[in-house]
Amino acid sequence: MAVSSKQFLLAIITLCFFMAASQAQNSQKSPLEREVTLSFNFDKADGALRKIEQQAQINFSYNPSIFDLKKDITAQFENKSVREILNSLFPGQLEFKEKGNYVILTKSQLAKNESKQPPLIITGYVIDSDSGLKIGAVSIYDKRTLSAAITNRYGYFKIEINKPEDFSELTISKKGYADKTITVSKNSEEFLTISIDSEITGIDPVTQLPPDEPETSSALRDVVKPVAMTEREINMTNIKDTLYRKFQVSVFPFVGTNGALSGNVVNEYSLNIFGGYSMGTSKFEVGGYFNINRAYMHGTQLAGFLNYVGGDASGFQAAGFTNIVRGESHAWQMAGSTNVNFDSASKPQFAGLLNTNLNNSKSLHMAGLANFHSGYYDGVAISGLLNANFKKSKGTLAAGMANFQIGDYHGFQVSGLTNLNFGRMEGVQLTSLLNISGNLRGSQIGLVNIADSVSGVQIGFISFSRAGYHKIEISADEIFYANLALRTGSSNAFYNIFTAGIKPQSGEPYWTYGYGVGSSPRLAKWLYLNTDLTAHQVSKGNPVDEFHLLSKFYLGLEFQVARKFSITGAATLNSYLTKNTYTDYPYLFTDYTPKIILEENYSSADLNHQMWMGWKFGLRFL
Repeated sequence: MAVSSKQFLLAIITLCFFMAASQAQNSQKSPLEREVTLSFNFDKADGALRKIEQQAQINFSYNPSIFDLKKDITAQFENKSVREILNSLFPGQLEFKEKGNYVILTKSQLAKNESKQPPLIITGYVIDSDSGLKIGAVSIYDKRTLSAAITNRYGYFKIEINKPEDFSELTISKKGYADKTITVSKNSEEFLTISIDSEITGIDPVTQLPPDEPETSSALRDVVKPVAMTEREINMTNIKDTLYRKFQVSVFPFVGTNGALSGNVVNEYSLNIFGGYSMGTSKFEVGGYFNINRAYMHGTQLAGFLNYVGGDASGFQAAGFTNIVRGESHAWQMAGSTNVNFDSASKPQFAGLLNTNLNNSKSLHMAGLANFHSGYYDGVAISGLLNANFKKSKGTLAAGMANFQIGDYHGFQVSGLTNLNFGRMEGVQLTSLLNISGNLRGSQIGLVNIADSVSGVQIGFISFSRAGYHKIEISADEIFYANLALRTGSSNAFYNIFTAGIKPQSGEPYWTYGYGVGSSPRLAKWLYLNTDLTAHQVSKGNPVDEFHLLSKFYLGLEFQVARKFSITGAATLNSYLTKNTYTDYPYLFTDYTPKIILEENYSSADLNHQMWMGWKFGLRFL
């Protein structure tokens, strides 16, 4: 079948288009990664480089003295990268640096100084064994020397091992792939292509991360948030092995004897001049500013500012500012400011400012400001300001200002101002101002005591229990014919009395207000014995014109007539103190004059004291 001129022209245009597209795709790669097909037949070095320049559309920059120009080059390459061709033509002799479309060629360190023991320089690619695609962000390392390298986005790596032995073992690690170990000889100049097997179905060699996996979960990212995933973070993500060293020194994280693999190394002894970062510490670590262990710490850890452990800690921690443990803490902790534990803690904590435990804790905690526990707590917590527990706890809480308890509590609470317990409590609350509790099996001692129910006693100026003792009393006595009193407390064993009374008469009435305490033990199902002691200020007209103190001791009987109604009555012993020099004090006995059983003047104190027997009858409700 004859081909027309139009068909022939169309074929030529199509071929040119695909050639141009292929060339454009190749030119998008970096100069060293552009793939070419060419052959050399007794070419000199400069001629071979010109052929590569033409095929790859790049430019070489070099000093001709770095080559042996007399050496003939004969070789063939098909779809090989410029990097592979250069390594094959000049093995171990050159170093390459890209700048724009230029590749700068210089003599390698090995070629420069052959008199010294040369480092072992190993280069190559890492590829996926299934797809054949080159893999980026792969870790290649030597466990003996801790030399390490990371493949670039094209899968290329270059690792340099100083003072190599006759044979070195390289481990290739990548998250989502099985680890692989290869052995290279001391005199190896081979450009390696290493294939590794995927462990996860559906891994994307382009992104180089398994599906639904975060870039990194390293503790370093939790402490310092870098902009991009660094070489050290890639190593910590990839490498499954834990490496061990007897001793290390670092100036800053990853600037020290463990280099880029610091985050994968557990050290027995560690000296961090400014700060250090490691997998863990097994015996002793000291840092001028901070220590960061991403896995664990066993032993002693000292820092001028911060100790951070991403896992468990045991032994002793001391920091000028903060100790932070994300796992279980079985270490004594001392900090100028704060101790923070994200998991359970079992050893004492001392902080100038704050102790915080986010899980169970069983130890002594002392802080200048506060102790916080969000898990179960069993121990002694002492702070200058506040103790706060948010779950069931027991022990002793002592605070300068307040103790705050959400869950049930078993133990002793003492504070300068307030104890607050919103669950069940077994024990004692002691404060100068306010005690609040739910169901209390024990006692409250403070100015104000409030509880849902109390099986012990409340001792204070005001005590109230929802399920306790509450009575309103209307009464009359030999002086004041109309009195109203509130009797409140945890039980009839001990209660507070707030009272007020008035004596109507012509002119200005007499009135009184007072406070007291009492007890009302049961004698029979319907009969109680009352013993009350109250103190009253007596006034005439003006609210408080002068000191007139009337004290009463009441011993009487209470008859329970109905469930919320009773009658009381009996004798009182009265004591009345007034000032001698005050002439306008109320004269109490206007209608009835009792027999005065004692009267004395205390001239030195300017007081007159009278005592007599009296009576009281009343009705009680509630």
